Amino acid sequence: MKVQVGKFFRGRPAAVVYAAVRLGLRTAGRASRGIDIGLTHGFDSGRSLDHIYTDRAAGRGPLGRWLDRRYLNAPGCRALRRRREHVGRLLRDAVSDVAAPGRLVRILDLASGPGRCSVDVLGGWPACPAVSVTLIDTAADDLNQAKQTATRFGLSDVTTYVGDAFDPALIHVVDPRPDVVVVSGFYELIDDDAAVSASLRSVAEALAPNGWLIHTGHPHHPQAELMARCLPSQRGGTCAYRRRSTAELDAMITAAGFAVRQTLADPGGIFTVSLARLGQ
Repeated sequence: MKVQVGKFFRGRPAAVVYAAVRLGLRTAGRASRGIDIGLTHGFDSGRSLDHIYTDRAAGRGPLGRWLDRRYLNAPGCRALRRRREHVGRLLRDAVSDVAAPGRLVRILDLASGPGRCSVDVLGGWPACPAVSVTLIDTAADDLNQAKQTATRFGLSDVTTYVGDAFDPALIHVVDPRPDVVVVSGFYELIDDDAAVSASLRSVAEALAPNGWLIHTGHPHHPQAELMARCLPSQRGGTCAYRRRSTAELDAMITAAGFAVRQTLADPGGIFTVSLARLGQ
């Protein structure tokens, strides 16, 4: 990974360079709204993602807004916005496949944050059929924001649960069974392959027959070392993402009983979004 540094830092040990980056983030970087959110709540938090998705530079004074625009234009932030577009596209495809006259399409969004990849997508879809959305996340504030967004869009059937998206009891909370499960930006935060595989099996057990799974992957990141050394995580520590190849993640999905039907990726190959069907 290449980090842009000034002449003074060229040839210096990596520890010195990253110490300077951390100092810069905590001082001048605080003027940027996005960096300030990341330092306060975690760069992988729902609030941080929300700011990236919104893509409106903000901060204290011209310097803060300039820094924020640089932050929002970073490769990872651009890829996150493309990932959200891809999740929306595949979610609409899955819902359209299930929808029928008089039929309510049930959607479960795990580790949903403020619902930008479910509530926003469905609420902004003029042709959206009748849907019921259930969101699970550890952040009550994010879920409250999702409820407010749903009200603004006129989505009346939205239920939220505060809890761990790995909890099998919560994964099975939707009754009748969900037709579509969305897992966006969650599994790449987890280094434990066994935990992810167990979650996928729980999702398969909870889904309706022939149900759809939309999940994201993270095979590559050009600033992985910078993030792991400098950017705080909402879970404590830093944003050391678990990067799994598409083949590796597909194998885990297949082992849980799904068949991957389509995979989309941003131009840089940083994030993938896959649509998989249960039992086919």
